[in-house]
Amino acid sequence: MVPRTPWTHCEHLALFALYQRLPFERMRANDSEVMFYASAIGRTPDAMYLKLGEIVNIDPAMISSGRKIWPCETPQAVHDLWQYMKSSPEAFAVECREALRHYGISQ
Repeated sequence: MVPRTPWTHCEHLALFALYQRLPFERMRANDSEVMFYASAIGRTPDAMYLKLGEIVNIDPAMISSGRKIWPCETPQAVHDLWQYMKSSPEAFAVECREALRHYGISQ
């Protein structure tokens, strides 16, 4: 079994950038944009899909819409980034853009 590598802050920021632009209906491992982001940051599409689900689990808009919630627990790092995004949206957006630039992803 291959050991898991913890997600970095930069990877999480790229993930949040994808989450903000990807409609819920396209949040699946075989979506072309999910596959592109996964390749850019060095993760599998399945890993990206599962991490997107962690954000869905804590997004009040998703919860109140009755969307299916992923059967996974959301780690503290994702909760912390959600709070940062809500409390400092401009700074969060800048960090997300920097993360995307780091991975060579243009928006």
